[in-house]
Amino acid sequence: MKKRIGNIERILIRECVRDMPSFAKIQRLFDMGADPNSVNEFGESVLGIVMEGYCSLYGANLRSGFFAPMLTEMFIENGLDVRRFGLQIISQMQNSCYDRHMRRAIKMILKCRHECFKNDCKSIKLYGQMIAEKLTEKIRKHA
Repeated sequence: MKKRIGNIERILIRECVRDMPSFAKIQRLFDMGADPNSVNEFGESVLGIVMEGYCSLYGANLRSGFFAPMLTEMFIENGLDVRRFGLQIISQMQNSCYDRHMRRAIKMILKCRHECFKNDCKSIKLYGQMIAEKLTEKIRKHA
């Protein structure tokens, strides 16, 4: 079951969308137990909520996505599940300002997802080899 966004995640979201977020405070919130994989009632992750309207502040003032790569990196380092939420977050980023900073953040998520995929492929290959060896052993015993 997915963890729902609680008070600490709400504080994290508020800090992330500030004009000048405090990365020390964000890290403290993670250290205190803020979960980057918490979701709201619609299944949106914390970083997805942060990136939704990040550059326009929901129509108020247009701003740069300058902090988006740093926020993304911090979320990844603190356990963001890019397999589960990566594409949803990228969608939110593309619907934001989509400047060079946002594109850098998107590239970080895609690179992380690619690494996960490569690791999964290596694991599948390894398990396939182990199964083949065990089957070969059983066939030799019965022959």
